[in-house]
Amino acid sequence: MARRRNPTAAKIAAEAQAGRVQADVFDAISSMVPLRRAGLVAPFVPSAAGQYPADLKDADGYWIAILLYVLRPASTPRWCPRHRRPKPTRTCSTRAGKETMAWNPGSMAGAIGFVGNTLIGMGEERGRAYLEALSRQQIVNIEASSRAILDQVIAGEYRWAS
Repeated sequence: MARRRNPTAAKIAAEAQAGRVQADVFDAISSMVPLRRAGLVAPFVPSAAGQYPADLKDADGYWIAILLYVLRPASTPRWCPRHRRPKPTRTCSTRAGKETMAWNPGSMAGAIGFVGNTLIGMGEERGRAYLEALSRQQIVNIEASSRAILDQVIAGEYRWAS
């Protein structure tokens, strides 16, 4: 599997290696892990952090949630009537393996967020069982914005998307 490079993390790491760091503060979700591993970030706890629930901030002060997204699968009524739309315990597809679902594999609004929210929302055991069943479908990975994928669902190319 090819490892995707994070441009923000790569830029900050290159600047650090050259001894010319340009950023004092940055905002990025996927940059945090590689930059923390490289020792290029310091903890910072804003004064308002005490008002946040523990699960919305890092115990060591390396991150705090600034946005909360509510993620739901999208479906089109043409392929998926209201009574059969995706629910946490089943998928809309009756044709498993027929590429009925699409998502962005590297997006918090796509695969990453869907899997994380499933495990958090359903609990580890039920969530894993659901994801195992879902894995039998041939989910289509699309490197595109959530809106572009949604447009494909609306057009009927896929039955539902995350």
